[in-house]
Amino acid sequence: MKLILVDPSKPAGAARLALLAARLEIERGWQKRQALAIEHLPDPLDAAVQMVERENEALVLDAACNRHAEIKAALQRIDEGTWGVCEGCGETIPPKRLTALPWASCCILCAEAAEQQEVGA
Repeated sequence: MKLILVDPSKPAGAARLALLAARLEIERGWQKRQALAIEHLPDPLDAAVQMVERENEALVLDAACNRHAEIKAALQRIDEGTWGVCEGCGETIPPKRLTALPWASCCILCAEAAEQQEVGA
């Protein structure tokens, strides 16, 4: 295990702490979800409700997996010294955006452009 000293007074240090806290929260959520038991219910209505609940849990888990990957990538960018630089245009990501979304890899303009491409695809 690699020991990394963090200076929370610096933006990257504060971001690292926020990212690690977010990653821990996601991983704790995974542990709670693993504890859920799948019941086989004889009543078709109860079984249908359970199926919908499981599908919702799957969507939440999928979103958590995506966020976990974004956090892991952001921690890697901090280690590489590229955190805070937009992967789309190479410009500096505004500090307010990084404070709100420390895992952000793109500035707002590039993120919106990527979102438009996804919607159009």
